[in-house]
Amino acid sequence: MVDAGITGVQLRVTDEHGHWYGTAGANELDGTEPPAPGVHFRIGSNTKTFTAVAVLALVAEGRIDLDTPVASYLPQFGFDDRITVRMVLQHTSGVINFTGEYFEDDTVKPGIVWQGKERVENRFKDYTPESLVELALAQTLTSKSSA
Repeated sequence: MVDAGITGVQLRVTDEHGHWYGTAGANELDGTEPPAPGVHFRIGSNTKTFTAVAVLALVAEGRIDLDTPVASYLPQFGFDDRITVRMVLQHTSGVINFTGEYFEDDTVKPGIVWQGKERVENRFKDYTPESLVELALAQTLTSKSSA
């Protein structure tokens, strides 16, 4: 991965024997220090998997129902009442990706820049989860919607 141009990577394994950390590359561009154990970093699209696991754990506990509208659980955001928890997890809700959407007809709904020079210059900008939901919901539902 480092040879392919990624600055640095870190892997942590935790099991009955304890913790193991492995690193490669550097902590920052042009740096020499390896990534330190316990450093926080962006995980990108892996967030979707972690979120789905957490939501499904709540489903298993009976605290969330997959076919209930998201608005029932998050009324402060103004979700369309047709959008269910299941639709959000399946990416069929029609809510745009906050990094933007690209469509087959070459139209684009812009979002937060996620690549190129502007992304690099703003890579340390933090967004609250609430601000990302608000950004996505500010757009109309896409044609991908099952709602």
